Amino acid sequence: MMTVAEPAVDHDRALLYHQSRPPYTAAVVDFVVEHTESSAFAVVADVGCGTGLSTLPFRQFAGTLIGIEPDPAMRTVAEETLTVHGVTVLSGSAEQTGLPDNSVNLIVAASCFEWFNHRQAAIEWRRILVPDGRVFLMWNHRVAIDSITRAWDRLWAHHMGPRLGPDIDDIDYMLIPRFPGPRFHRFSRVEHHHFDEAGLLRFALSSGYAPRPSQDRRRHALLNVET
Repeated sequence: MMTVAEPAVDHDRALLYHQSRPPYTAAVVDFVVEHTESSAFAVVADVGCGTGLSTLPFRQFAGTLIGIEPDPAMRTVAEETLTVHGVTVLSGSAEQTGLPDNSVNLIVAASCFEWFNHRQAAIEWRRILVPDGRVFLMWNHRVAIDSITRAWDRLWAHHMGPRLGPDIDDIDYMLIPRFPGPRFHRFSRVEHHHFDEAGLLRFALSSGYAPRPSQDRRRHALLNVET
């Protein structure tokens, strides 16, 4: 039997998130470079930057790099992670970034777009983007591709409950096309990430819908795994 301590406060959950979530592949930045002019990297704003995992891949290309995050715990980790790289981290949201008009060349939103108020975000992004500004939406979807990942998916659904928010297909084929309009480029790639048991449990506990202390049955089912 293996026990992993449950995070007591949101900051602990944010740290687990930062330590356990797989990084975004450098190929996503290569994709942006291939489909934009170099001027697109003059000012990059990562909206909903979380702990900064999605921000770091852009640091070597961006002239000015800004992370915007509404959650205080996530933002604290982002500040600890990003400021050493010269990244500015601000409190704000997709709907109210706090940035000046026409000040951003490229907006990045990673694994968070489905939670935005899209009408308000569209108004805000048009305000802060320069006339030829670009938007880059990306996700690290967890997918089942073999017997092990399918077993993990079943375990996750049993103890964590159903996925919150729209399904992956709904994001890909409904939300995205409706938001930017007909002119957009699509990129997808399968990345293999290796976890030991402790890392996999930390990954689960970092989820925003991991069992809370008040949910004893689900909490103990997740924390106490028979091996």
